[in-house]
Amino acid sequence: MELQRAEPTKDLNELSDLWSRYALDQRGPTGISAVENIGPGHLKDEILIPIAVFRHIGVVLVHHGQAARNHRERATKMLETIAPENKDRQEALVPIANQWVEITRWFVGHTHAGEKATTVNEEELQSKFLTLEHQITTLISSFYEPINILDEILEDTNS
Repeated sequence: MELQRAEPTKDLNELSDLWSRYALDQRGPTGISAVENIGPGHLKDEILIPIAVFRHIGVVLVHHGQAARNHRERATKMLETIAPENKDRQEALVPIANQWVEITRWFVGHTHAGEKATTVNEEELQSKFLTLEHQITTLISSFYEPINILDEILEDTNS
């Protein structure tokens, strides 16, 4: 069996979807199947699990969801700090914050080596870099006016 790169966020997202789909966060110990003595030929869609395991999985999923919200909140606060005039414009900030979280998550996910060597699609990489460059340029443009000065510095450095 070939080892693959561990993707805990993806795994937790899938588990969270399943957890919600089956409303396990809404069920107590009596909501889980109490069928006992199930033989191999009579497997059911539900199984009996210890309540401590059930509760801990629920806690892990709540924490996972909170971590995702924390990333968005930090990105939103960063944008509010950079452009305080947009502080009360959540409809504008949230999509930008979500894009920032998504692009940084993509780069982090492709920065760490896994068990299996993979090659990133060149077009996808260029697209992600253009998105990142656009976001950074937009974010720092208020500090470097006009932005042409920054472009000149980068051009001189890269030549």
